[in-house]
Amino acid sequence: MKPRIPDYHIRSDWQMKTEAELFVRYEENVQLLEHLVAYSQCKLMENPSWKIDWLGRTLLGRVRRKGWDLDRQEIRWLVTKVKQRLQSSS
Repeated sequence: MKPRIPDYHIRSDWQMKTEAELFVRYEENVQLLEHLVAYSQCKLMENPSWKIDWLGRTLLGRVRRKGWDLDRQEIRWLVTKVKQRLQSSS
């Protein structure tokens, strides 16, 4: 049975990877997502005047500057998911 990776962009340089390798990549990004959500929730508690959209744009720039092995679509996926989680918890 193939692992299901919902609405997750697969990088072009990962096209030749096995399903197991892709699933590991997805799981790593889900873990990063959890950390980014926790970080963002703390930032919103420290700065209640901040809007989620503004925080999302700021987070997008900060994640890009980190130099992590993420492509633009993975970063966009992460930031979109963070914003969705923050909106559903507010």
